[in-house]
Amino acid sequence: MMGAAGTASDSTYVDDVFSTFVYKGDGQNPRNINNGIDLAGEGGLVWVKARNLYENNILVDTERGATNRLWSDSANSQAINGGTVKGFNNNGFQVDNNGYVNGGSGTYASWTFRKAPGFFDVVTYTGNDGGASQVINHNLGSTPGMVIIKPLGFGGWYVYHRSIGFGSSLLLNSTSDNSFGSSVEASSSTTITVTASVNTNGGSFVAYIFAHDDASFGTGGDESIIKCGSYTGSSSNSYSQEINVGFEPQWLMVKASGSTGSWNVVDTMRGFEGQGVSSPPDSRSLLFNSTSNEDDIISLGNGAKIKVTSTGFKFESETNIQFNENGGTYVYMAIRRPNKPPEAATEVFAIDTGNSSSSGPTWDSGFPVDLAFAATYANTGDKKWGARLTGQKYLKSNASDALAAESNFMWDHNDGWGIYEGVSQISYMFKRAPGFMDVVNYTGTSSSNSIPHNLGVVPELQIVKAPNHGGRDWVVFTSKIDGSNDYLTLNSTDQATNSTQSIPTATTFTFSGSGTPPNSNINGSVPYVSYLFATLPGISKVGTYSGTGNAINVDCGFTNGARFLLIKSAVGSESAGGKWYVWDTLRGISSGNDPYFTLNQNAAQVTNQNYVGPLAAGFTVTSSAPAALNASGNTYLFLAIA
Repeated sequence: MMGAAGTASDSTYVDDVFSTFVYKGDGQNPRNINNGIDLAGEGGLVWVKARNLYENNILVDTERGATNRLWSDSANSQAINGGTVKGFNNNGFQVDNNGYVNGGSGTYASWTFRKAPGFFDVVTYTGNDGGASQVINHNLGSTPGMVIIKPLGFGGWYVYHRSIGFGSSLLLNSTSDNSFGSSVEASSSTTITVTASVNTNGGSFVAYIFAHDDASFGTGGDESIIKCGSYTGSSSNSYSQEINVGFEPQWLMVKASGSTGSWNVVDTMRGFEGQGVSSPPDSRSLLFNSTSNEDDIISLGNGAKIKVTSTGFKFESETNIQFNENGGTYVYMAIRRPNKPPEAATEVFAIDTGNSSSSGPTWDSGFPVDLAFAATYANTGDKKWGARLTGQKYLKSNASDALAAESNFMWDHNDGWGIYEGVSQISYMFKRAPGFMDVVNYTGTSSSNSIPHNLGVVPELQIVKAPNHGGRDWVVFTSKIDGSNDYLTLNSTDQATNSTQSIPTATTFTFSGSGTPPNSNINGSVPYVSYLFATLPGISKVGTYSGTGNAINVDCGFTNGARFLLIKSAVGSESAGGKWYVWDTLRGISSGNDPYFTLNQNAAQVTNQNYVGPLAAGFTVTSSAPAALNASGNTYLFLAIA
């Protein structure tokens, strides 16, 4: 399984060096924030901002020591024994119980940057001459893309960015443009040369040093995880112009460099949504230069009109001085989304019933959830699908309805999703991961349209829906039936039909303009969402089996059986009446009766039938199964997860 899932233990991934972790304050002292980042052993920076309170941005790093805090929105001197971040652990950090980082009424976002060559370093130094420059050593191993320098005494935060050059700087604690004097006059893979403005004789300074486009991460050691670049605003963007950074960001910082504007940061944990959603809300922005909270930023009209794509980000068409003023110049720093290959199915898939929590998560997973569907399984109810990239909205797989609003579909949790839903609701939760599952939002073109994805392998099961258009069916593509790209309809019982669309590749899927079916690439006014699945040995299996009428053992390569099972009759006499059956081990896959429900219906589960059974390597289809699951000579499509 390790070999199939990738050599994660031999490589460094963005998951190892960066984390956005959101949490609700509980007023406890001390409290451990376990985000999986080794700060105690490797060192780094913790940046915390209250989301709902007017509190300062708090920065604590391993070079200055725990409890010594700085505020990025203030020129104040560092606070010694400041009582915010109290310590650094091998899997995160520890906080105090005040409003800055852990007040009982607060919600918080934390960003952790671990020291790592090609990503980030932090150094402290003593100024030696106010009228001259000084060479400072660092361990970044590549030429910096951005450097933030702060005197530990009173003084502003100077920011060098590669897109501005060495001649001028920005101020992190200010909305000012780049008219400030130079802070860094030269840089290399091992040094920066700081100028007189941040080299006061005898003064103490800290420098946060960020890399740019160092392609040394990932399984092959050839991926970049951080980009520092610039763009020019355009009032006619209308999501048509993408800022391509070469990967899908999970975190993005933007600052107007040629004019005034705040230091905005958005991330996918708090609500950095994908393109292709009608009337999308502002992404949830926080400001490095302000104590403002998320709601206040949006109410003032400064919310982030930015949408994430598979390879970068796009803007809403309206002019916004913060992000997209026509002709304005902007600098950014983007960090790649998590992409570490899983080593166990429990890292990327979970099943749970609701707990009615008002603060969430109502469904617990143990990981950040990217895609989920929920069902009122014991009674009649819709099968609701939601995704992090589509926010507080859902689609029904038992209908062709358009996307509908759902305030309980909250995604800002690191270990589950949702609020308020009770025990009558069961949820199936998926995390995006190479070789397992991906989610892509895209816009149709009505002509040949090649859309990049991040699955890393050829998708074997692809579910497509136009979310803003009711009456357009869900389309399910698969090449597992006869080697061509056949399609079925998720919200119906139709049999598989040969499509004219090409089979996807490991990096893209391509739809023609006039191909069959028509519901996957209508003109540019039509957005789409696509869920992609593949076989990841030991974790998931997309496949088919042939019916016999007798008991069938289906080997998926698992060791402890399938926890989740989706089966659809695809080819044969019963295909036209074949439902999309769902079983799971939470409700029971046993030697007796096994409760099931169907994705294409709003009917309650059936509990008195024994159609499938347990098998360590996968699952068994019993001789009691009807023709819709086990008719001799028929072909059945399935998705199984260990």
